[in-house]
Order: sequence, then structure tokens, then C-alpha cells
Amino acid sequence: MRGRGFTLIELIVVIVLLGIVGLASTSLIRFGALIFTDIANRDEILSSSRFVIERLNRELREALPNSVRETNTGAIQCLEYIPVVASSYYSAIPETGRSGSQVKAIPPDGYSFTNGQSLVVYPSVKNAQLDVYQDNANKRHLIDSFSQGATGELATFTLTSNTTYAQSSPARRLYIVNQPVSYCVIGGKLYRYSQYGYYATQQTIGMGAGVLMADILTNDLSVALEQPFSVTQATLTRNAYVTLYLKFGINDGELVFNNEVHVANAP
Repeated sequence: MRGRGFTLIELIVVIVLLGIVGLASTSLIRFGALIFTDIANRDEILSSSRFVIERLNRELREALPNSVRETNTGAIQCLEYIPVVASSYYSAIPETGRSGSQVKAIPPDGYSFTNGQSLVVYPSVKNAQLDVYQDNANKRHLIDSFSQGATGELATFTLTSNTTYAQSSPARRLYIVNQPVSYCVIGGKLYRYSQYGYYATQQTIGMGAGVLMADILTNDLSVALEQPFSVTQATLTRNAYVTLYLKFGINDGELVFNNEVHVANAP
């Protein structure tokens, strides 16, 4: 009995079927790779955006009362605050009619003096202006040195010059602060600026080289509802709070973070 081989038609059919199966397999693998890449990109963006949001939340919660402000040029929006290093209670401060260069206070827990720090007493809002940024408001003075004092004794803050504070705190509270910090959204990127000093008018440029914190932001700064930062100042019945609204572009979609951060109101 003669064995039968493949006919030409059968061979062609087999080749076509193998091609179809191979093409389908390639498309499936390619589609799976695209899904994996998209998920990986989304996970990376989610992780970096969460880091930025958590850092903003943490830093703003430790901001000096009546020091948070924002400005928007339409192309750049900046959020500025003054970070608190430590706080305590004083026994006496140099006031109007009684100038001096020393402040006696309860030693702040775990405090270590660093050059460039300032001593703030009773920061407030006057005529819609945050007076702690005004050099002539006498709410903030540069610290020259700090003496812890013996156990059970008051600590001594020595200021850089004889001066006075404009007003005493009703609770006799003082704050040790570092220089201001700004977060600015520029061209779809979020930068953090520090160590640039105090300005009576909030700045959007000229603060040195910023640290890139996030990119691919899609907020339209010219639209009020899409502004990344919105500050509501404190009143007698509630704390100040900052609304964060950050939109991150992901391929054809967006990842949106929208939350409020409450700032202490105990000057």
C-alpha cells in the first residue's frame, strides 16, 4: 500500500494557519507588554505623586501660624510658608520702650541652634498681610546664639542686636523658625525652594535653584478651579487650611489628588 504525503494545497493551508497563529501570539504578547508597561508607568507616577502629597502635608502641618500664603501669575503659582524648628514659652521679651537682645524661655525639647534661625513672637495678619514677612513689623528677629542653661533654669536666646518685639503673645508663646520654603508649579513641574530669605512681597522667581519634586502636572493655572494651591486664612473660630489640587497626566488619562491640610493657629 502506497503512503500518502501532503498535497500542495494542504501544505499551503498549514502554512497559512501557522502564520495566523503566530501573528495572534505576537499580538497577544505585544498587548500584554503594553499593559505591563502602562501599569508600571502608572505605579511609578502614583508612588512619586503620593510622596509629594505626603511631604506637602507633613511640612504644612509644621508651618508657622499665619505664615502660609500663595501667589499666581497665570504661568507660575507658588505656595510659601515658614517652617517651625521648635516652640516654647518665654518669661520676658524685649518690648516697646524696653529694648534688649535676650529672651528667656523654657528650654525647647531636643532643640539645637543653627545659624540663620529666627525667633518669632505673635505672628498675625494685618490688612491682609502676613506681618512675619515684614522686616519692620518686629515680629521676627535673627538669633545670634542659644544657651541651654543649667537643669531647672531658663534658656537664653541672644538676638543679633538690641531690638524690640511689636507685641507680646497672650500665651507667651515663641517659635524658632528656619527661612521660608516655597513650592512652585512652573511649566507642568513642581519645584521646592529654600534658603532664599524673607520678602515682604511673595516671589515667584529669583529664589535660586529649586529642587524638582514632580513633573507631568496638567493643572491649568489660568483656571481658578484648577489652581494647585488655595490658602484660606485662619479666623477666630477655625484654623487656616490649604487646599492641594494636583493633576498628573498619565498617557491619555489623569491622576488627581485633592485634599485639605489644616495649619495650626496658635500664635
